[in-house]
Amino acid sequence: MLAWIATGLLEFSIGRRPLWTALSDWLPFAAFLIVYDYARGMAEGLGLPVLWEQPVDVDRFLTGGTVPTVWLQEHLNWVIRRRGNR
Repeated sequence: MLAWIATGLLEFSIGRRPLWTALSDWLPFAAFLIVYDYARGMAEGLGLPVLWEQPVDVDRFLTGGTVPTVWLQEHLNWVIRRRGNR
């Protein structure tokens, strides 16, 4: 995926500025994505679970006991009710 993005950026930069400047501008972002991907794989290998409960607990704390995404789904599902719960 990064190769496709880099190819598109290089093609977009042709004639506007030297190609190496486009690579040097985007290299830190690409390096971050690669390091993140490897770190995520290492965390799975070490048996560290995904901590999904803590953000939900913080949402409940900040909004007085309700989870904002659940509230939004409950109050904005008028399209489903109008169609007859298909």
